[in-house]
Amino acid sequence: MKKFFKISSMLMSFFAVIIFSMSNVFAATSGVDWTNFVVRATGQGMAPPNARNATHAKMLARRAAVADAYRQLAEEVKGVTVEAGTNVEMLMVANDSIRLRVATTIKGAKVIHEKELSGNAYEVTIEVPLYGIESDSLAQIVMQRPEFRETFPQPVQSVQPAQPVTTINITINNNTTNNNTTNIDNRTNNTTNNNTTNIDNRTSNTTNNNETNIDNRTNNTTNNNEVNLPARPSVTIPTEPTVSIPKTPEVTKQPEPTNQNQNYQSAAIGNFTGLIVDCRGLGLKPVMSPVIKNDNGDKIYGYKNLDYDKIIEIGMVAYTSDINSVARAGSNPLVVRALKVVDHNSNPVISVADSNRILIENDKTGFLDKLNVVFIR
Repeated sequence: MKKFFKISSMLMSFFAVIIFSMSNVFAATSGVDWTNFVVRATGQGMAPPNARNATHAKMLARRAAVADAYRQLAEEVKGVTVEAGTNVEMLMVANDSIRLRVATTIKGAKVIHEKELSGNAYEVTIEVPLYGIESDSLAQIVMQRPEFRETFPQPVQSVQPAQPVTTINITINNNTTNNNTTNIDNRTNNTTNNNTTNIDNRTSNTTNNNETNIDNRTNNTTNNNEVNLPARPSVTIPTEPTVSIPKTPEVTKQPEPTNQNQNYQSAAIGNFTGLIVDCRGLGLKPVMSPVIKNDNGDKIYGYKNLDYDKIIEIGMVAYTSDINSVARAGSNPLVVRALKVVDHNSNPVISVADSNRILIENDKTGFLDKLNVVFIR
């Protein structure tokens, strides 16, 4: 009997080591994939020692792996951040309908990978989509349709829009230094040339005018001294009486109403296809419903400004850490650098000048409406 308990204790220790190892593997392969917009979880299972044969052991191991994967996926889904400070679990607690629909979505998770491991173990990876209209995506459950669609704000009239940038700086500090040096040199050269030209012109004109005036006065005086002519008597010629003709009153034309959209389009510089917000080094945390703000605190891009169905289909922004993976912004993207991130590090803040440029260019090509936005983190 003592021998039996000793063997049982050894088996329990062995299974504890296996479970600990499986948890480490899970931590490396599960989570939210913000690049491909899926929530993924990997579970592992071990066949019990009382399996009748190898086939039965494999079946039981797979069943245990699937159950573990579903449990892990439920935890991952609860932790998905919907907007700044709000995750799926909070919405599930506050709304029973959301809780039930999330549970249904998890049950419908798709198996994307499975394999048999050594030692009668099995591994299964499952996932659910963050976005999608045809599939039962998480966005359909947690992102509510707004009552009406808000328009984008107007540019701040008192701030000049920034000059557009179309390339991503590989090293931000180095590129900034080079650009400043170039601008300073150009301003110095232009100022020097203009001052030199103006001074020379003023000197030349003054000298010529003085010489001409002196010569003319001298000649006129000499001629007057040499010849004295009698003055002619003055004759007064009567003038015709003036007749006042009443003027036709001028008609003041009312100014024609200006189309604000035409003004913005005329101020647009390039046919931009998308927007890239460079947030590298700021600790940006991905969320399903981010907001772009300017440093006045104004929201210039949020889900209420956009087509709800399109958001559910593809999401508001693409997240990437690779500056070469920005295809969503198109072939001619407008690039801006975030000043900071706020609201639990979820929302980037840009300058007012940059936000003005974005709004002006979007009014011409509509890249914000098309959701062609990429955040680099």
